Amino acid sequence: MILLKIELHSLTVALSALLLLVIVLIVAVIIYGYRNFQLINNARDWKRLIEDKLSYAIFNGIDAIWADQEFIARGKSKNFKKIFTSVLIESDQRFIGEAHKILKDIFYKFNLDEMAFKNLQSNNIYHNVRGIQVMTALDVQEALPHITALLQHKNPYVYSEAQYSVVRFNGFKGLTFLDTLKQPLSLWQQMRLVQAIQLVSVADYDAIAVWLKSENLSVIAFALSLIRKFRIHSLHEQVVSLLQHDAIEIRINSVKTLQTIEQTDTADILINSYERQEMLVKVQILKFIERSANKNYNNFLKHILENETDIHLQIQTVRLLKLFNEEAYLQQKIQQISVDQSLQKVLQNALAR
Repeated sequence: MILLKIELHSLTVALSALLLLVIVLIVAVIIYGYRNFQLINNARDWKRLIEDKLSYAIFNGIDAIWADQEFIARGKSKNFKKIFTSVLIESDQRFIGEAHKILKDIFYKFNLDEMAFKNLQSNNIYHNVRGIQVMTALDVQEALPHITALLQHKNPYVYSEAQYSVVRFNGFKGLTFLDTLKQPLSLWQQMRLVQAIQLVSVADYDAIAVWLKSENLSVIAFALSLIRKFRIHSLHEQVVSLLQHDAIEIRINSVKTLQTIEQTDTADILINSYERQEMLVKVQILKFIERSANKNYNNFLKHILENETDIHLQIQTVRLLKLFNEEAYLQQKIQQISVDQSLQKVLQNALAR
């Protein structure tokens, strides 16, 4: 009986302790949730306040901010500084001239540069990226050596942001990292970098020619994008040589690029290479002919139709022949007994429209 009472007492104590632990955990979760709720609310309110203050300062002068002691006091909060930094990053390239100078002055007055430099040297990937972004947005030249060092970072988010940053700071000269780049450039990154380049001089053409021979396919693709953007006709021969590249995506990209730097012999070069290409490259060559709107290629198109077995290419070719006013030829072709059924259907569909 005594033993039973002891066991019941022990069980009651254990249950009470467990219940107390559950209550403590519930209270902790509520406090944590309420704190996060407050932080989210504060972040939203602070963001709106900072945006209003910056807009007012841009149009009315910076002195109005220093007159608001409550705003100045908030600026000492670490969380407030984080929101402030985010707003400045979002303003990237929206303001130029005097407006940008005012934003930069505010950046230094609130000692946000100190936080940004700490972020660049942090072991936290997110902090690295934010540090790069705000230094780039505000054109803080002193940060460039720190950002350049991050080109060798292991994390793709960090080194990608560093790549974009050095190009924003240095223009075409910032692309020297491409000479030894092993990691692939994403399509989005290529687009960002191309957009960041505003000027390419004749002296830069040699570097682009070197990138066209890179073992990194994304570097070749990026070089072709630059050639298209700036219409660098003098690299026509180097682009033509890529029609023999092992990677099909490079050959497709090369045909697209030749369209923008077309010379008198470009079409003949593409036509001569047609038979050696895979279907997707052939499609791109046919698109080249379509854009040229040159009826001198009609005999070539007829040759394709006589010999091509791929239905996708047959459809493309028939469509172009009709576009180039060769309906009489197509009518004649459909009457031939030797025409296979799939091509007959393609011809019938094209002529019925």
